[in-house]
Amino acid sequence: MHLSAKTLNVATTLLFILPSFGGAASAQSGRAVMRGYVAFENIAYVDKQPRARVELCAGAKGKNCGPATETDEHGLYEISPAPLGEWWLRISAPGFTTYEINIYLPSDFISNLAVMLKRADNKKTSSRKQAERGKALAPVEVTNKYYVSKH
Repeated sequence: MHLSAKTLNVATTLLFILPSFGGAASAQSGRAVMRGYVAFENIAYVDKQPRARVELCAGAKGKNCGPATETDEHGLYEISPAPLGEWWLRISAPGFTTYEINIYLPSDFISNLAVMLKRADNKKTSSRKQAERGKALAPVEVTNKYYVSKH
């Protein structure tokens, strides 16, 4: 065999073998990215958004939380690199109901999740507002069932 024929055989072999090893190495980088957007009920997306805390927790109800970040003024967040495996994504903000979902982050995964936080149904706030409204009303005296006068 001539030198050029050997060179051609080696080059052909490398051309087919190297890409297969390179592909296997890059497929298992061990990295993931968690990105998303948090909207808030009754707040327009063009208005300045409240800040929300975004956490990846090992358990529900915010137990054993790991990586965390805060949304920016547009409601965007990113956790990079995000840990691989099964996690509870927890998003919370003052005055809004906390959102939790069980997620799985595989290697080389870029996730995007948009969530709308609902206003918290706070009975204390409702009672306080009702009490304030009651103080603002003028006292009423009923003289008979057909006539009402204010003092």
